[in-house]
Amino acid sequence: RQTFDFAGCDIASVLTSEDRTQALKLTENTNRDNFLDFAWDGVPVGRTALYEVLLQNKKSSLDLNEYEWSHYQSALHNSLLSLFAAKRIFEKEKPDVFITYASMYSVNHVWKIYAEKNGIRPYLVQGGASHAEMRSSAILVRDQAENGVPFYSELVRQWDFFKDVPVTE
Repeated sequence: RQTFDFAGCDIASVLTSEDRTQALKLTENTNRDNFLDFAWDGVPVGRTALYEVLLQNKKSSLDLNEYEWSHYQSALHNSLLSLFAAKRIFEKEKPDVFITYASMYSVNHVWKIYAEKNGIRPYLVQGGASHAEMRSSAILVRDQAENGVPFYSELVRQWDFFKDVPVTE
């Protein structure tokens, strides 16, 4: 942000001690029986916080061992803090659009969901579509993914149109 002289604030600076206390209490009150149904202000934080845990632990089930559960609780806590900051910043700034990088990660995904629920159009900026182009190109798209796989389904849908178009420099 500083490199481009963008105005803004750090997330930590908008959080209050009440936000931190509430995030801790909500995390402590979430257990293995209710975590999938846990939502705050219409945002399914309980499910959203699972992303990193399932990804990093290569899980194909929701059966979490103690280490994974601890990791989940940390992800849930951070997602709640991120969501509280989103609410405060959106209320102050009143944006028309919201742009994030890697909207699948829970701390970003809660912003996307909160934005949508409040009529703010979410966009995703991401490195190029292939690993080889990741750092030399970028994609900016409307983030409409419900399943956490932004824009890839659209790329697949468009494949028949583009598959025979030659690639040139």
